[in-house]
Amino acid sequence: MPLLHFIWTLVISLIPWIISKVFRAIGFGFVTYVGLTVGLDKAEDFIFSRFENLGTELYQILAIAGFPQGIKILFAAFAVALILKNAGTGDRVRKPVWKKPGPFEA
Repeated sequence: MPLLHFIWTLVISLIPWIISKVFRAIGFGFVTYVGLTVGLDKAEDFIFSRFENLGTELYQILAIAGFPQGIKILFAAFAVALILKNAGTGDRVRKPVWKKPGPFEA
């Protein structure tokens, strides 16, 4: 019985290490990107469901004005920004570049 307890304790203690290795193998940036893409898709579906509940005349005016295409362009820009921000970072934590401004020197 002590051997079984030892093996079980060893397996339980290795779970966090295994999970971290799996996340690194899959790519934490990829997992984050997929999660944020799902969130963007849900937000876009929400906006379009509200957009289609408008009155017929208002819906037609906004459609002629290109409102649905503008929303699509906006969400595409969000997706591109996510890709560019996460490109090449892997599992590294990014450090902010901004530094507190000091006294003005000409």
